[in-house]
Amino acid sequence: MEKHILHWSYWLGIASFAVALVWRGLNALRIWVPSSSAPVPPIGYTSFYKAGLLFLLVAIATANCAWFNSRKP
Repeated sequence: MEKHILHWSYWLGIASFAVALVWRGLNALRIWVPSSSAPVPPIGYTSFYKAGLLFLLVAIATANCAWFNSRKP
């Protein structure tokens, strides 16, 4: 189970960072800027950036837990 969590959280983190990078790049070039006239707050690139950090943190914690459990005598 730890291998599945590690695998999927790592790739979701990388994908979230990729979405945030592309989104920020398009905003910097003024190619695509989402409208802010919505009644609810829009989802920005920082949401994907923070999700990427969270997923990679879960991957690191899972890898450390698996490594620690494999060291038991």
